[in-house]
This record gives sequence, structure tokens and C-alpha cells, in this order.
Amino acid sequence: MFPVMLDLGSLKTVLVGEGEVAEKRLALLDAAGAAHLEVYSGAPTPVLVKQAGKRLKGARPTGEAFRGARVVFIAGGGPVRWSIPRTSSRSATFTCPR
Repeated sequence: MFPVMLDLGSLKTVLVGEGEVAEKRLALLDAAGAAHLEVYSGAPTPVLVKQAGKRLKGARPTGEAFRGARVVFIAGGGPVRWSIPRTSSRSATFTCPR
């Protein structure tokens, strides 16, 4: 475990996830005051659609979605891999095993 304290009210945050795990993570982010949150889900549940509302942006984030993001959460789903295009001197690849 690596405890971290973040002021999510001032940071662009991205949640990528599926199912109940994503629903729970979204509830935690809302409770923590994540004011600048975008949600992505390939198969959003009705609960996730309702919770996310207009913050649900689509199935899969693009490089643009990550531009300016300071925190990215990956919650649930199967194996995923996203590459974020280089935007200045930074680039990243995320891999989340099932």
C-alpha cells in the first residue's frame, strides 16, 4: 500500500473502468470532491451511466483525454492497454491486467 493525499477538487482526473468496480471508484471520487472528472467505460452499467451523467465521455479515452490529467484511475474490466501520444516531453503507456 502507498497512501497518497490528493486535492481532487483542483486536479483534472480521469476514471477508466467497467462494472461494479468502476461504480465504487466513481462514488469514492465523488465523495472526495473530484471536481474535474472525466469517465470512460466500454460497457457502462445503468448505475455508472446515472452516476457519471455528463462526465461519461465514451468508451475509450484518447490522448486528448489524458492531456492535462494529473490523476488516472483504472478500475475493473479486462486487460487494457492505452498509449498516450507524446505531448511535449511526456508520454506514457498504461497496462492493466485483468
